[in-house]
Amino acid sequence: MTYGELHFCKKHSTTAQALKARDQATKTHAEEEMNKSKKLEEAQKKEKEDLEEKEEKEKKKGEEKEEEVVELEPPATPKRKITHLKIKKNVYGNYVHPTYPVVFKKDRKTGIIFAYGYQAKNGQVRPLRKQDVEFCKRIKCEYREPEPTPKKTPKKVVKKKAQKEEIVKPSSSEEEAESEEEEEVESEEEEEEEKVESEEEEVESEEEEEEETESEEEEVESEEEEEEVESEEEEEEEEVESEEEVEEEEEEAESEEAESEEEEEVESEEEEEEEEEEVESEEAESDEDS
Repeated sequence: MTYGELHFCKKHSTTAQALKARDQATKTHAEEEMNKSKKLEEAQKKEKEDLEEKEEKEKKKGEEKEEEVVELEPPATPKRKITHLKIKKNVYGNYVHPTYPVVFKKDRKTGIIFAYGYQAKNGQVRPLRKQDVEFCKRIKCEYREPEPTPKKTPKKVVKKKAQKEEIVKPSSSEEEAESEEEEEVESEEEEEEEKVESEEEEVESEEEEEEETESEEEEVESEEEEEEVESEEEEEEEEVESEEEVEEEEEEAESEEAESEEEEEVESEEEEEEEEEEVESEEAESDEDS
């Protein structure tokens, strides 16, 4: 008889070891059959899924052929042409072209380098001129022309004559307009100053609040540290007191043991004396009888 890898003869086929091997072999055989059935079911499921996927793909292909939708590609964005320039830092700390005194600057938001003025002989940076703009166009670099400054209206017009000098005063309407403009400018300046002051006050208040919070946190930390130190000291005191109590109890126990030993010794001595007295009395009686 063979059960798995073990072989038994007819004589030993009814032993406990043979029966155990038979049960194990039947169990493994049943497990193998279960695994085979599971594998077959999984393979059938996969075949069904593959068939369904194929059918869906064929349906989609047929729908796409029927509709024949033409997808337009998005228009390609024009690429910015990059021009390579060699600019150097001059004595005044400005970045200029090596052959032409055009001053360049970098825009922080876009990162584009552009020309915004030219370096004068006295070191000042002045707005771009016509020849500077032509030079920028020639080397194909970006430039930004300065905004036109508004013309100031003259407040007073003085007319000189040969015989008399007459000062032409502006009319009342012009004076009122000028005064209104001056008041508006002053009000704007005052508003800006108030805004700056309010922002500064807010910043100061925030800094003070941060300092207060930091000081409060430090106080809390110091209090926690003090509490921890106090708790540690109390624990140490309790430990010392407990040790002292233990020592006292041990001393009391030792003293009680010593007293009990002394009492036992005294009792044993008294018993020995009584026995000696009894022995002596017995001897005296025996002497009298004799």
